[in-house]
Amino acid sequence: MNFACCFPLNSVSFGQVSIAILRNIYRRGLAPCIFPIGNVDLTAQKPDNEFFSWLQSCLNKSVKLHNRKNPSLKLWHLNGMLDSFSEQQVGITFLETDQISEVELNVIKNQKTLFVTSNYTRDIMENYGAYNVKYLPLGFDKDNFYKTNKTYLDSDVICWSIWGKAEPVRKRHEKIIRAWVKKYGNNKNHMLHLNIYNCFISPEDNNKLLNNMLDGKRYWNINPLPYMKTNAEYNDSINSSNIVIGLSGGEGRDLPIFHSVALGKHCLGLKAHAYLDYLDEENAVLINPSSKIRAVDGMFFHENSPWNTGNFFDWNENEFLDKCDIVLERYKNNPINEKGLELQKITYDLTVDILLKELESKTN
Repeated sequence: MNFACCFPLNSVSFGQVSIAILRNIYRRGLAPCIFPIGNVDLTAQKPDNEFFSWLQSCLNKSVKLHNRKNPSLKLWHLNGMLDSFSEQQVGITFLETDQISEVELNVIKNQKTLFVTSNYTRDIMENYGAYNVKYLPLGFDKDNFYKTNKTYLDSDVICWSIWGKAEPVRKRHEKIIRAWVKKYGNNKNHMLHLNIYNCFISPEDNNKLLNNMLDGKRYWNINPLPYMKTNAEYNDSINSSNIVIGLSGGEGRDLPIFHSVALGKHCLGLKAHAYLDYLDEENAVLINPSSKIRAVDGMFFHENSPWNTGNFFDWNENEFLDKCDIVLERYKNNPINEKGLELQKITYDLTVDILLKELESKTN
């Protein structure tokens, strides 16, 4: 089958998903034309000369051989999805809010099919009248994430982790950190890893954000980690954790939480949005959403913008503090989240099977 892929190939979440999809396509002996979005940066990936060579050949042939009558996959934000390399474009996107604008609805309807990475998002789009939207489960990335069997901290220290680039509104980082220090601040038996470095802002602004979250105070058991340039560092950080906190107000998937639970880490998660596709009462301790807050943060979500409109979920701090005790007890009873390991059965084979079947339907 002749088709094209228009993907970002870099180290952030869209790029990680794109590369995982392409790696699976490569293993099937297929060779699509590839059009990169932005600069190609594979430095986060482990060396794989054969795959990188295949990737380069697909990039090299794209302009010379691609035909717009062939179907294409495009993984990107809705803002930019109207640009296409095919009359039969199948889009893949993430959306974190609970609303879509008239502009976004028009972009969605102009895709032959639009895949979204959570059932919650699909339902929202359908409620606004978009009937060409399908759910795409993203798989466990076995090439980059695996158990290391290393010792990271003293066995008496329980390591909690927060993930995702620092976004005080959407990710609820400030609220999580302030609540956690009320219960465990400067407690010698607990450590909080902050994997929240935001590579889209300056180091100085990252420091300001963190300082504001902590009200200028210092806690010896809070460990802000630097930007992780490679997936090997990323994997080490996941492996160093015992309990992960997934309480973001809005997610399209939340790759670090998904992979952490799939590697057997216990989780305190929010019973909402994309988390519902892979977290349940057996593999996580869940907190109910209590209300919603406006998505506007002046950073990625802007007032009066036609993109990324709506609200995020919020939760009650007292329930968080109570549920910390429950997830801690689960960890103490069994340090390995056995039910979480079952998430590894969700593979990129399944992801690519769905995509290729959709592309085949566009060639008939």
